[in-house]
Amino acid sequence: MLYHVSESDSIDVFEPRWAESQTAAIVWAIHERRLHNYLLPRDCPRVAYCANANTTQADVEQYLGTSRTVIAVEGRWAQRLYSTQLYCYELPADGFRVSDAGAGYYISEQSVTPIAVLRIENPMLAILERGIELRFMRDLIAFGDRVVASTVQFSLIRMRNAGNSAA
Repeated sequence: MLYHVSESDSIDVFEPRWAESQTAAIVWAIHERRLHNYLLPRDCPRVAYCANANTTQADVEQYLGTSRTVIAVEGRWAQRLYSTQLYCYELPADGFRVSDAGAGYYISEQSVTPIAVLRIENPMLAILERGIELRFMRDLIAFGDRVVASTVQFSLIRMRNAGNSAA
């Protein structure tokens, strides 16, 4: 299953748009196994990570403990995580291709009509119900640097918003 998460409840068709690192206008989608990384307000900076085959036991103990997946965010985003409504659009897989398998990213250069949409009233609860540990950090940038230097599989999302007062 492929999805697109938005704060907008009125998307009838996803039209391809230009992205910074692409050479064509595209529609982004996320695979179901990484959907939890996007169950947050769009601009919320986050460090999401889990173990993979290359992760050392020491890094599992340091970064994951008994959790299978962790999403770290700045504490100042807690209220928005609790109160922002999100809309999870289910998309047909036809016409999409893998952009980054580890991150679960898929792209299409065609317009895409959603199959269904689910309203998520409490993103924080939706993350926790998926068995994902949510951690709140004071300094997400420094924490992200440590995660990048470790052996865990990670995604740094919207980090340009970390440490500023836009929450």
